[in-house]
Amino acid sequence: MSARPALQLGVLLAALAAAGCGSAQKTGDGAAVATPLAPPSAAAIAAAERARVGELGCLHAKGVVELRSRDADGDHFDQGDVDFRWMPGRGVAASISKFGDRWSWIGSDGTRWWAFELKADPVRLRWGRLDGARAGIVGALPWLMALRPLLPAPGAMPGRVDGVVRVQVTADGAVLPPGARLEADFDAVTLAPRAVRVRRGDAVECEATLAELGPVEVEGRTMGTWPAIPQRVRVRGAGDRAGTEIAVFLDKPRAARDAADRPALYDLDGLRAKFAPGTVEGDAP
Repeated sequence: MSARPALQLGVLLAALAAAGCGSAQKTGDGAAVATPLAPPSAAAIAAAERARVGELGCLHAKGVVELRSRDADGDHFDQGDVDFRWMPGRGVAASISKFGDRWSWIGSDGTRWWAFELKADPVRLRWGRLDGARAGIVGALPWLMALRPLLPAPGAMPGRVDGVVRVQVTADGAVLPPGARLEADFDAVTLAPRAVRVRRGDAVECEATLAELGPVEVEGRTMGTWPAIPQRVRVRGAGDRAGTEIAVFLDKPRAARDAADRPALYDLDGLRAKFAPGTVEGDAP
């Protein structure tokens, strides 16, 4: 993994993957005209989402992360391993490594985000407040990865767009950039989540496409009752991050509290003492 992709990976992750149905009626000249069915109601989407993942209380998963980026030097690609943890009330902790050698550590707690670039010379730390201008989308990561139920916002009306059902979703508990909102796309038949994006006005700040919905193992529960999350997530940047894409492929995710509920992994001050960064960029106290 080169220094350039590793640095971009840390920055973007920290600042950060079906066709409809219709009936046909005949016109007077015998031509068939598609009559789209009405989209499912907000209540139906909410019920499907609560059934899918409503009881997921933590996550630990390993997998692979890929980075594609484009700059003046051309197109770049790199790949590494990810060890990902999420614990409501604590935050997100993701270690990025290659051949067992850690390159980046990305995380957040309830108020701050951070990205350690461990192969920079000297080690570099970027951090900030989740509600600050530099925070990007890390506060919404559990929604972008569909770890949280994607519930339609109060008063939001689902509509059919490009073969999917699209609706604004509530961001309760998420920390978004000022003026931003979340919207999600669902399969028109199964109501499985297909994409989540952060919008500000008419502009897309970031989009995650979701695929391969799979079970999250929960010890002590039968497999048929396990929550389900997308195990393939592609996050695409927009604006000054256009051309950058991060793909995360999770393997055998578990709702393992003993693995996820580790306070030291979400403690910026402790991580800073451990990694001893020589360069620090952060928000003013």
